[in-house]
Amino acid sequence: PKTRKIGLGMGFALIMGLLVCNVTLKPMIARIRPYDFQEQEFGILINLLIDRQHDFAFPSGHTIASFEAATVLLKNSKKMGIPAMILAVIIAFSRLYLYVHYPTDVIASIILGTAFGILGNWIVKKYAHKVPFLKTA
Repeated sequence: PKTRKIGLGMGFALIMGLLVCNVTLKPMIARIRPYDFQEQEFGILINLLIDRQHDFAFPSGHTIASFEAATVLLKNSKKMGIPAMILAVIIAFSRLYLYVHYPTDVIASIILGTAFGILGNWIVKKYAHKVPFLKTA
């Protein structure tokens, strides 16, 4: 019961990130991945450490999701939030290291993920008193 609000805040944040970023921004902006750009523009085939992705680059879904969760955790518990934020930074860096995103993809995703995390947390704090199973938490 004491972590229900945190879980619900993360849920709201993750749903917002999914709808705004993966469903709306990725197809609308349609930015190709860095390795595809290298191949199309310069004929350079990049050997990747992971499988090639089949969606667009902007924004980074992994980075958004990790920052959404880490932000909600950090706002509710420093003990859980600080390690989660460190992990989120590592995940963001990994997207660059693996050459599947541009730096601007990751920076925008950090900003969006943090904003959605704050918003998801705010929604739960504002309306938790109206949800019966959260009243005991």
